[in-house]
Amino acid sequence: MASKFGFAIYGVILIVIVVSFCNIISLSGLAIEPVVSKAGNFLEKNNTYSTDELLRDLKRDHKVFSFDEYYNLTQINNYMNYLQHKYKNFVQVFPIGQTWEGRTIRTLKISSGNANNSAFWIDGGIHAREWIAVSSVLFLTNVLVTNWLDLDPVFRNVDYYITPVLNPDGYAFSHTEDNRWWRRNRRKMGLCYGVDLNRNFPYKWNEFKTNLLESAGIEFTNMSQSPDCSSDEYPGLAPSSELETRAVINFITGFPANKFKGFLSFHTYGKYILYPYGYDHRMPKNFIKLFSVGQTAADKIFNVTEEKYKVFTGSSLYLFPGNSIDWAYKVAKIPLSYLVELRDNLSFDLPPSEIVPAGKEALIIAMTIVDNFDSSAETPKSIPVVPADWNYENIVIESDND
Repeated sequence: MASKFGFAIYGVILIVIVVSFCNIISLSGLAIEPVVSKAGNFLEKNNTYSTDELLRDLKRDHKVFSFDEYYNLTQINNYMNYLQHKYKNFVQVFPIGQTWEGRTIRTLKISSGNANNSAFWIDGGIHAREWIAVSSVLFLTNVLVTNWLDLDPVFRNVDYYITPVLNPDGYAFSHTEDNRWWRRNRRKMGLCYGVDLNRNFPYKWNEFKTNLLESAGIEFTNMSQSPDCSSDEYPGLAPSSELETRAVINFITGFPANKFKGFLSFHTYGKYILYPYGYDHRMPKNFIKLFSVGQTAADKIFNVTEEKYKVFTGSSLYLFPGNSIDWAYKVAKIPLSYLVELRDNLSFDLPPSEIVPAGKEALIIAMTIVDNFDSSAETPKSIPVVPADWNYENIVIESDND
């Protein structure tokens, strides 16, 4: 099986790509030359809109909320309320669950109301200290909402379910004195506090597949998980033991099968666009498309911000079973599932000046995924050259029993 796939991959050629959302980033003053664009005149009037003008207008329109500083949980919730109030025809805010400390996990829906819309899940802040992930999700939410009526139907025929702060307890705690680097939720377990929510999803929870690595001749010992409840990577007492994890699972599985086409979870840092799997080195069956869509986004980001994002499986960084994208892809059957590690300065504590640039990159990735919702599972709209250093003999495709 591996050699057949290797042969097929090797034959993939470079195709000139045209991304239909090329005008969307012009909101912040970055010029993009549109060749063909489904979005038509979307934001054409803002082609020279500077970042300073954006921040000025946000302060004017939103009174106290802008994208030149980080905000606490109360301020974020107030901003979500504001968006719902001002854009009530297509924005709705609602709870999907509660945390161990009684906070509400709030999701914002943007929708044209078309019953046939596909659905797209976007979250940030699953790890509390990753503030830029929260702000980037808020930035892309702002762009979608404030320009909704100008969007092409490709982007409006989607129900966006956006949860900017998936870990409210942890995020609130990271804003208290001396707790800026807190990562986990705030569940109390004896003398310990907190579970890593991105190790708590019920697919391959707490499981490492070392036999596959050995059979493929790969030496790989970098495993990000710990049975120690004081560890930042503690996976919890059981799969989906955490209220926050169950809130996501119950919400997504409450929809008809195949409703969700995309799942996107923002983190920081490293500038990576990751796709399944994280629990071991198997490739998902549609890995060519997953790689290609991710690489399209990475290329577009470089054209706009000159930041270089790398695209590969989560396990290429380290093994982390029980993560959200493996669950989304394999259990919830969401075909385009990604985890993004945003830009960095080799720290989780990016200055506020990085919020808008990171937000642009988040927006590019999200819109690239939407632009590929309707392409077939095997043939993405854009197929970049597969990296020459891929070892085709060691590529192992998932089986139906995995």
